[in-house]
Amino acid sequence: MMTVPQKNKGVNKTKQIDETDFKILKTLLIESRTSFTELSKICNVSVTAVIRRYERLKRTGIIRGEHMHLNPLSVGYESIAEIGIMTDLADQEKVRKFLRTNSHVKIAGSLGKYSIYALVVARKLNELNETVQQIDLKPYVKSLDVLIFADLWNNPWHPENLLVETSEQKNLIIPKKSKPKYEQLNLDEIDKRIAKMLMENSRTPFKVIAEKLGISTNNVIQRYQFLREKNVLNLSSISLDLHKLGYKATADSYIKVENRGNLPEVEAQLLQIPNAVFCAKFVGGAYDLRVAINVSDFSDVFCLKKQISAIKNIKSAEFYLAEIPDYWPNDFMGGTLI
Repeated sequence: MMTVPQKNKGVNKTKQIDETDFKILKTLLIESRTSFTELSKICNVSVTAVIRRYERLKRTGIIRGEHMHLNPLSVGYESIAEIGIMTDLADQEKVRKFLRTNSHVKIAGSLGKYSIYALVVARKLNELNETVQQIDLKPYVKSLDVLIFADLWNNPWHPENLLVETSEQKNLIIPKKSKPKYEQLNLDEIDKRIAKMLMENSRTPFKVIAEKLGISTNNVIQRYQFLREKNVLNLSSISLDLHKLGYKATADSYIKVENRGNLPEVEAQLLQIPNAVFCAKFVGGAYDLRVAINVSDFSDVFCLKKQISAIKNIKSAEFYLAEIPDYWPNDFMGGTLI
C-alpha cells in the first residue's frame, strides 16, 4: 500500500492507494475505454465504488488524462525520425526558435548528450531529408544525428509493462501484443474528427461524439471499430503522473545489435524487463533500437545496465537519464497530424 500527498486548506494529508486502485490503473493503461461495469467485475467492487476511485485518481492528479494515439501511416506520414542536436548553450534558443517555425518538427526537450532532442514527421523521405538539411545548415548547429523509425504502424509505447506497484514485479505477467496489420487507408473527414476527439479524450461517450458530428451513435460505433481494427488508433491508454507513483527518471538506452536479423529476439527480451515502457526500432544508422525504462531509484540504473548488457546479440548500449515527463505516455506529434 502507498500514499499520495494531498493538500487541503494548507494542510498536507495523505490518501491511501490500495490494490483495487492499482487494478484500475493497470486495466486502464492497457485499454482506457474499459467501462466502469467491467472494472467493477475486475476489482470485485460496486460500480459506484469504481467511479469514486476513478474520480479520486483524477482529482489527485495520478490520472492526467485518457488518450488514443494515432498511427501516422494511416494519415499519409511515411517518415518519422528522432533528431539529436548538439549546439553551444548560448545558441540553444536560436535553434529552438528556428525549429518552432517548421511544422514538421516537434521539440521534446534534451536527452543525454544532445542539447536538443526533437521528432521530425514527414509524408515522404525526401521531405524528411529537406528538413534535416535545413537544420544542419544552420551555423549554430554543431552536429546533428538522425534516427529514422521503422515499423511506424506499431506503437512504440508499452504501458502494459509499467509496474504501478513495486510488489507486482514478483508476479509480473506481461500481455503479449499481436503484430498489427497495416494497409493504406483513405479516411474521410468524419473518421478524422472521431479520431481527433478520441485522441483528446479516449473515454468520450459515443453518444456525445454522435451529437457533435450530427450522425447516429451506431455510425460512430461502426467507424470507431473500423479505426481500431485497421490500427488507425493504435494505442488506447490513460496518462499518468509517474512522480506520484514513485518514479524519479527514465533510463534511455540506445542499442546496436550484432546482426539486424536478431532485432526481434533482442526487442522481445528488452520488453521482458519490468518498466520497459518504450521500444522503437530504427532503420540503420548509429543505433538499431531505443528502449526507455522508468526507474524509481538510481540503483535501478546499474541493474538495468547489467540486464541489458547480458542480453545476447547486443553489440553496444549507451545509457542516458532523462526527466520524467509531466504526463505519460505522451503522443508528441499525434495532434498535429490530423
